[in-house]
Amino acid sequence: MAILAKILSGTFGLIAVIGLTACANIPITSMYKLRNFNPTTTDVNQLRFAVHAPDDIGIPKNGVQLLLGTEHRERPNLQESFYLEATNDRTALTNIENNGVQIFQIAANDFARFKRLQKTISIEKARGADGVMEVKAEVCRMTLELPSYIPVSTYVNASETTGYVALLLNVDVLSGADLKTRLEIAPECAR
Repeated sequence: MAILAKILSGTFGLIAVIGLTACANIPITSMYKLRNFNPTTTDVNQLRFAVHAPDDIGIPKNGVQLLLGTEHRERPNLQESFYLEATNDRTALTNIENNGVQIFQIAANDFARFKRLQKTISIEKARGADGVMEVKAEVCRMTLELPSYIPVSTYVNASETTGYVALLLNVDVLSGADLKTRLEIAPECAR
């Protein structure tokens, strides 16, 4: 299981729905800051995602994924996924806590596919579809002991935003799960 940040709207920005297997809320201040963010026109070269987790929690390889597409009541939904790669680009981190933050971006070899999808989504939106963007982040633990609480936050930084904007803040990825499920949600990191 993973924490999930989902933005759904006709314009992609103002209306936001955020989920964590159960339920979580996007910060109200983020809704305003995301008002101009549009994944169909954003510059993929500047698009970054940040994941903040406790120091003893890691993000496995291919553990952060961007899903982008459309939803329509009368036609099949469109969705493509992009595994995000870690980057050392720490530009624009001034507005969030720097410790424990990992930065991710779309892999350069996926830029052309991302741009093609942007065009396809624009066409589908003109035909009445809603745009959908989801950010999924999986975690693993670097210790043998399973913590009782793992707060994780996710952020987006794009050409339309000023710095990183919170999608989820301090969501406990273990909330409400039994022991077996907690071990599946936060397995030991591969060595």
